[in-house]
Formats: sequence, structure tokens, C-alpha cells
Amino acid sequence: MTACKTQDDLKFALITPSYALDFERCKLLVESVERCLIDDTKHYIVVDRRDLDLFKQLTSSKVHLLIVEELLPVNFFRIPGLKKWWMSLRVFPIRNWILQQLVKISVCDSIDENVLVFCDSDNTFIRAFDMRSCLMRNNHLALLKVNFQNKDVNEWIEASKKIFGIEDKIIHPATYVSNMITWYKPNILKMQSYIEEINGENWIDVLCRYKNISEYMLYGIFVEYIQGLEEANHFFFSVELIKPSWSVSLNTEAQIQDFFSQRNFKESHIGIMIHSKDDVPISLYADRIKKLWP
Repeated sequence: MTACKTQDDLKFALITPSYALDFERCKLLVESVERCLIDDTKHYIVVDRRDLDLFKQLTSSKVHLLIVEELLPVNFFRIPGLKKWWMSLRVFPIRNWILQQLVKISVCDSIDENVLVFCDSDNTFIRAFDMRSCLMRNNHLALLKVNFQNKDVNEWIEASKKIFGIEDKIIHPATYVSNMITWYKPNILKMQSYIEEINGENWIDVLCRYKNISEYMLYGIFVEYIQGLEEANHFFFSVELIKPSWSVSLNTEAQIQDFFSQRNFKESHIGIMIHSKDDVPISLYADRIKKLWP
């Protein structure tokens, strides 16, 4: 069993994949981490080599950069002009969407911390918090699980069942996807090995064959249905820590003002997420966020 004896056995790392077009959002997130995160968690920002110089200005004693190309096997490369694809000498061309997931699963091999908390660059923290209080109960780590079903969730479940060789297992529709996701490093390594054992080839090559998978669904299903929750040192968690802009219109000043209204925040909210695809200029809400900082 991999359960930890005390909370002190765990070292947390905040992981943020980003890229040049999201730089200003990522910069705001970094500043919010500095203002709001009250423990000693390191913040790793994962960027392509071509964006390294831009993001170097964000580094500090707490903020470190990881380079995508150094997290993947050497046979992965880009071709100039193909922005949404990566190439490999061993598999068919890979979409950015899939490659980002491979990178997240690979990060644990390049850091010393044993708890990874994924937080995208369109999130920003607004209140003082620490990782252990938010994401631990009785020395177990939060595994987000919400009863939710749509076309993507169903496809992710079916793909996960094939990858793990559990096509006959009944998996109840639910999602393990949200804005702060906690993974335990020993489980990630076990999942990599399990995929290789079942499929007889490198786990990266296996995942590259799929067009629609979710790394968070893979991890959640592996923990719940293959390892078992207790063995994996997790507990189910459905608290909304980040107030999201999903299904919210933010096209006018009044709508943005309403989104930031205190009456629309829950006591559990430690941050907000305004999706980069909403095309809301950061200049319209950065000052509102900063006024909420402790």
C-alpha cells in the first residue's frame, strides 16, 4: 500500500502547462500564487522550447520552467508551419491536445515532489490557501469525481477501458476533470507500467493511437477501478475550489461585474477561471482579481 504516514510525507507541486498566447494569463496566475498560496509549494510552468525566453521572466525561487521537448522521448519533434501537430518517428502525427496529455503524465519523472496539482494558466487565485488544507483529508489526497455525463465523457471512458484492457467492466458515468486536479506520483508510475504490461508496448505509443482521450479520466479510472481508492491513497472529492466561467456570458461590463459579485462566490472558492477561449481580454478583469487578494 502506498498510503502516507503523515501529511509531512507529501511534497506538493503546482503544475501549469502554458504557451505564448496565454503568457499574460499565466503571469497573473503566477502573481496570484505568490500572493495567495501560503505554503512552500513549488510552481512548475511547462512550455515549449520556442516559448522559453518569454517565460523566463516569471522564474523565481518558487517558479521553475519545464520544457516540453525535454519531458518527451527524443523522437518527438515539430515541423515549422504545423502549429497544431507534433511528429514522431514511431507513431502517426499527434495533435497538440493529445501531446499535452502525454506531457502531464510525464512531468512526474522530472520533479522531486510526489503530489502534482494541475492548474491551467487561465486560473487565478483570489484568497489565501494552502494545499494540504484544501486537498487532504486524514492523510489521503483529494480525487475529484463529479457525476456528469456527455458525449466526451462517454468517449473518454470507452477509450480508457480499451487502454487498460477492462472492456467488460461496468464504469458508471462520471468525470474526474476540473480546474485543480491532484495526482499522486506513485500512482502515475504504476499507471504507466500497467498500460505497458497490458498492451505490450511503451505507454506513450499506446496513447498516441487514440484521437479522443483524457489524461484526468485515465488517472481517475485507474485509481478507482484498478488500484482501488484506499490503495491509491485518495478519497473522493467534489468541492468546487475554482469558480469557472463555463456556460457564462462575459461579453459586457455588467456580465463581468456580476461574475465577480460576492454573492456568486462560494465559501470553498479560492480562485476563478475565465476560459481563454472566452476571448475576454485580461485587462477587463485583472484589477478586479487583484482587489480580492489578501
